[in-house]
Amino acid sequence: MCKGHSCYRPRRTGERKRKSVRGCIVDANLSVLNLVIVKKGEKDIPGLTDSTVPRRLGPKRASKILNNISLNRYSLVSALFIQHLSIFNTVGLLA
Repeated sequence: MCKGHSCYRPRRTGERKRKSVRGCIVDANLSVLNLVIVKKGEKDIPGLTDSTVPRRLGPKRASKILNNISLNRYSLVSALFIQHLSIFNTVGLLA
């Protein structure tokens, strides 16, 4: 595979040659498989569909903050804005 082949988009020089499109083929050569749950089945999947997790990040745009809280556009948005904070431990990784 090189720069001109289909389904290969090198982001930088010397990058590993991985295809971004494989179609419906799933085998042991894939390192990551991204999935989305479309329909809920009869039973819950423990740890995945049995609990709801609140959103970690809220909206940043003023119109979306106001729309989320159902206020008019003349309200003061800066008082309603929740900052996006990330907590780091001593190693520097996200805790």
